[in-house]
Amino acid sequence: MQSQKNGRRRAIIQDIVAVIMIMGIIFTVILSIKLRVQIAYIASGSMEPTYYKGDLIILEKVNAAQVKIGDVIVFLHPITKNIYILHRVVAKKFENGKYYFLTKGDNPDRNIAIDSWGWVSEDNLYGRLVQRIPCMGYLIEITQNPVIKVLLFLVILTTLILSFVSQREIKEIRRIKEFNYLPRKLGSLSSLMIFIIIIGSLFISLAIITPGEFNVHLQESYLIHDTNTNITYLSICLSIKSEGFFFESIRKIILIARDPSNETLGEAVWSISYNFHGVKKVSIALLLNASIIPQSVLLDIKIFIKSITKVRIKELYDVPLSPREE
Repeated sequence: MQSQKNGRRRAIIQDIVAVIMIMGIIFTVILSIKLRVQIAYIASGSMEPTYYKGDLIILEKVNAAQVKIGDVIVFLHPITKNIYILHRVVAKKFENGKYYFLTKGDNPDRNIAIDSWGWVSEDNLYGRLVQRIPCMGYLIEITQNPVIKVLLFLVILTTLILSFVSQREIKEIRRIKEFNYLPRKLGSLSSLMIFIIIIGSLFISLAIITPGEFNVHLQESYLIHDTNTNITYLSICLSIKSEGFFFESIRKIILIARDPSNETLGEAVWSISYNFHGVKKVSIALLLNASIIPQSVLLDIKIFIKSITKVRIKELYDVPLSPREE
């Protein structure tokens, strides 16, 4: 009896050591990932409906030279130093050995104009958005409380220890059952694999033969001159319709403004990191590189549609755009 108790104690100690080692490995992996990427959550609605308040976002660490027009970046507020902003890059310049960015939110109701603080230095750059997980940010916000963190740690630790102990106690029983039920399990796995292949083939076939509807419609346009930066730009509100099969979606839009003589006046990019289906109304800023702004502008639109096998491009040319002063 005493030897059984000693054996149980040794087993529990071994389990605890194994749990500590596993948690150490997990911590090391998280730390190594953290050196390349950051995880944050969206606390405001300035990027809606592209990205929503409460979304969990994954950011990659990039240098300023890698940031392109249309990228969504996180940066430290140039004036209020303890606030981080998630906005889209609408312009970029290199001056006095540093990169600077003009930014703007996508929200068509709250963010018609570019950000009031003007050019943002590369010193304020925190990261570039690469992916989002909807609504998970609310969970992260809750777990910022130190008490909740400690409770979660204790729950996870206790669960892991109990799991190791229970697995050791039923190890022999499982070994016998697995031997007896192996043929039945293999048959079940084969049936499951066949079912998955059939369903997958059906989905792919439907995606290929289903004609999706992908369109962009101009809702409103404003010609704005920003006195702080001495920049003239178009604030364009677009209605983006993406109604394809599950695997298809609009993922990027490039807008090119031309004057009546077909000279390029400026370019803007809108992109999204996930497939969406339905209609999104967004606001985009397009800087005009011209000393004299014409009375009317032609807008070329390229729609990039991501499907199962490739990215298709749909082009809409010569959309008349008559800007107006705000």
